Amino acid sequence: MSRCPDPLRFVFACGIALLLPILAVLVGCGGGSSSGGSPGGGIPGAETPASGAPSASIVRFTTVNTNTTVTLDGSGSAPTAGLSYQWTLTARPTGSSATLTNPGSATPIITPDLGGTYTVVLTVTNSAGQSAIDTLSFTAVQVIDPAIVLGSAEPLSGSVQLSLSGTVAGSVTWYIDLMLMGTGSGAAGAPITWNTASYANGSHSIIARIQVGANSYQEVRRTVTVGNSSVTLLTATPSGTTGTIAIDARAASSYGIASVSGSLDGGPATVLTAPNACSRFCSSSNDVYRFTVNAGAVGSGSHTLVIVATDNNGSRRTLTVPVPVSNAPVITLAGPADGAFVNGLLRINGSAVTDKGGTVTTVARLGDVQVLGTTLGSFDALYDITGISARDYTLTVTATDKDGLASVVTRRVVITSSPALGYTPVFTLPPGASLLAAEGTQVLVATSDGGAYLRDLVSGAEVVLRNAAGIQYATDWQISGGRVYAQAKDSDCTLTFNCIYSWDASGTRSNLSTASPFTAGSAYQENPVARGGFVAWTNWNGPNAGSYTLYEAATGKFTRISPPAGINYVGNTDYDLAVVGGVVHFVSWGQTGGSGTSSSFDIIRWQSDTGVSTRVTSDGLRNIYPQTDGARIAWQRSPVGGSVDGTVSLITQPLTGGAATAVASGASTSFSLRGGVLAWRESASNSPAVKADTAAATTVLSPLSSGALYASGEGKVIYGESGWVYSWNSATGVRTLRLETTPGVVFVTGGAMVFTVNSAVYRVGL
Repeated sequence: MSRCPDPLRFVFACGIALLLPILAVLVGCGGGSSSGGSPGGGIPGAETPASGAPSASIVRFTTVNTNTTVTLDGSGSAPTAGLSYQWTLTARPTGSSATLTNPGSATPIITPDLGGTYTVVLTVTNSAGQSAIDTLSFTAVQVIDPAIVLGSAEPLSGSVQLSLSGTVAGSVTWYIDLMLMGTGSGAAGAPITWNTASYANGSHSIIARIQVGANSYQEVRRTVTVGNSSVTLLTATPSGTTGTIAIDARAASSYGIASVSGSLDGGPATVLTAPNACSRFCSSSNDVYRFTVNAGAVGSGSHTLVIVATDNNGSRRTLTVPVPVSNAPVITLAGPADGAFVNGLLRINGSAVTDKGGTVTTVARLGDVQVLGTTLGSFDALYDITGISARDYTLTVTATDKDGLASVVTRRVVITSSPALGYTPVFTLPPGASLLAAEGTQVLVATSDGGAYLRDLVSGAEVVLRNAAGIQYATDWQISGGRVYAQAKDSDCTLTFNCIYSWDASGTRSNLSTASPFTAGSAYQENPVARGGFVAWTNWNGPNAGSYTLYEAATGKFTRISPPAGINYVGNTDYDLAVVGGVVHFVSWGQTGGSGTSSSFDIIRWQSDTGVSTRVTSDGLRNIYPQTDGARIAWQRSPVGGSVDGTVSLITQPLTGGAATAVASGASTSFSLRGGVLAWRESASNSPAVKADTAAATTVLSPLSSGALYASGEGKVIYGESGWVYSWNSATGVRTLRLETTPGVVFVTGGAMVFTVNSAVYRVGL
């Protein structure tokens, strides 16, 4: 055997010039090990052996299915004779328990159990101890066993979509009870529609046959129940995509419908046992089962309402109704308040949000001038309004989402000519609420649900009127001495059509008509008027004379007020009372002659200290609607049947008696006698004007046709002229500009003017 020289020793002995020939000799002698590449640059990943060394080669593949037995093939390694094989699993997905079977063979087995990447390394060794390696990485794709999915709940009826879930690799043929139904479509799950109407009610077998290879099939089976019935169920398209969305259903069966239920997105079902809504086709009773969806509560997106109709025979029919929801952005405008007074700078602050994601663009315009533009969710901006004319303006805030859907909030803004007229609201009425009455520092608020509460404008304290929301026909709301009065109808009102109710300072309700000994025999208890701790109302009895009831809140005492002789029937509205020195003076009116529109009426005065009713007039004219402030009486007078132009004369007389005085001959039918001042508006055909009369003189407050009378009391008159509002003080004769806008309701009480501008409530001292 030849022997190769020691290379290092040879180099140093023979010189550097001999190095390359020596290296060539070393290669020829088989020194070193195999490394890199495949033979001749062939198989990727396999090492390229040196001459005479082995080469490792794994048959390549990239993907397999999970839970499939995979045979790894290293038989292509060379030379084939005298090689030993050693396979190693060097990487697998976290949680996998896969292993190699027969890792010492040329063809071991592995079964990937989880989806992910697996890496194996093959090491081959020849009889001389030389070795080579090859590496293979492949991906296992998670396989989900297919299952038959039904398009509706069992028992099935009508047309039902069948499809497969899981991994489906191949065409699918569908069978019902071993009878061919057809081949599934190319869509995901290979769906097919099955018309169950041609099959008997009961159990049926479904087979989905998946072709996984030539003459190779995978079968998926399911037994289902068919329950077609005589129930028909039709639904209408949802009424919209935002707000309160209505979905109407019509159901019928020869057995009669027991119930129709609706469940949104798998939530609790709403069950209806009878139609609850009237469609545009119905003429009398309800004809549809209506389900409503609060779009704001469920949010934008795709929703599903499942409606199930069940008949009295137990049969059901189910329909699935898509309910798409697309909500506009929600604007929360913290300021300005609706009806705000502003001077100098207008502050606009709030937020605009969407439940869809994406950007919301918010724009605010005062009139047509843009004063804000932002894409931020919250905004806070100031706009200089110096020099802008004092009057009403509309602020419009618009928020637009990425889909172009917009929300709009408008606010009434009053720009004032001076800071002194820039009042701050005491509070803002809730949505749908209104101001009913005021006394002292208290106001009475009606809510949108029919309820009511008292609010103190100074302390902010509120008292809810219990059992107010459930009453019907509630009118004539008043406050007197901290108590609230109204006429209404409730279940405890049985003696007459309606009753008089009171609420004490704690909000507890009492039925005064039921408690009164004078209610029996009357058809109506109506039109209360409350002053000074007393309240009076009509015991109306149609063509009969009728009477009034006076109730004292402090003592709980009821008193009947009967008309004097000659009164055919009493007036049932627009009467008044005043308490002077502990004596109640009640003024009313009654029919004294004629009939119908040709009737004559007279004024009546009653005093609690004598209990006597006295006729104040007896002139055969139409004397009606008296008022008293405790010093004088004022009433309307017109010819029998009324005047041609609809105007009336206003007559006054001292409360205790004396000469009657005509203070106006062309007044409108609206007037007010309070606090020593009689105020009225004369008609346009008779020199239009707003006037006020004291016992001493008559004053023209406004000579313009635009004049309007808002309120009077405590010696003050509140009136309008050319869109602005003034107060007039009868003691000084001074008029004062109060508002540069038109208010809603106005009260004079507690030394102040209480008024609304849209939903804002103000209290301004007089």
